[in-house]
Amino acid sequence: MASSASNLLSSTSGTGLGQGIDVQQFVTLALASDQANITHLQAQQTQLNSQTTALAQISTDFDNLRATAFALSDPLGALNALTTTSSNSSVVTATAASSALAATHNITVSSLATTSSYYTNSVAATSVLAAGSFNVQVGTGAAANITIDSTNNTLGGLAEAINTKGIGVQASVINDANGSRLALVSTTTGLPGDLTVSGNTTGLAFTKAVTGSNASQVVDGVPISSTTNTVSGVINGVTLNLASA
Repeated sequence: MASSASNLLSSTSGTGLGQGIDVQQFVTLALASDQANITHLQAQQTQLNSQTTALAQISTDFDNLRATAFALSDPLGALNALTTTSSNSSVVTATAASSALAATHNITVSSLATTSSYYTNSVAATSVLAAGSFNVQVGTGAAANITIDSTNNTLGGLAEAINTKGIGVQASVINDANGSRLALVSTTTGLPGDLTVSGNTTGLAFTKAVTGSNASQVVDGVPISSTTNTVSGVINGVTLNLASA
């Protein structure tokens, strides 16, 4: 490197001091060795990064293999899971845990659990509702008073006001060819979620669409009532999924 710089100075020297010297090329030659070292280190760093990534992937693969091997050896795992068969899957299906016993059961579904709901008469979407109030009761719980005033006197505003109360009712606005209606749907299925609207002093008329009722079935001759259509605990280790009566 020193020889190259010396040759450059010799070949470019003139009669005056510094005349004819290509300073940029001189500096480039002087730094070439350092740049080569930097390039080599960068290449090593790239290689180390690739190796680190590969090791991380290997570690992940080992963890996945370990988890899979454990699942295969787990006495409650997939290899030991039981299957169920229904003579009429449109009425009832089931899933079985490893704690279930192999057996045949007779199941009759009389009715499904229902979700209670109400709706109002139709009004124009832009209608301003008259002031007033009404009560909404979920099951045997305390009735919640809903008031219509200047802050919520549209169907959308009223639905939002009901939802923010957290009383176990989901309110929404339904739009169709007849106009807009307020809909109230219980967030609890079965009899415990049955809705009651009372004390209505507003201009809205409420109609009960669905009464909340429990599912009714007979399992091996034993009458069973359930608040949902997913029934556990009746047959040891088995969950029944009721689909229709």
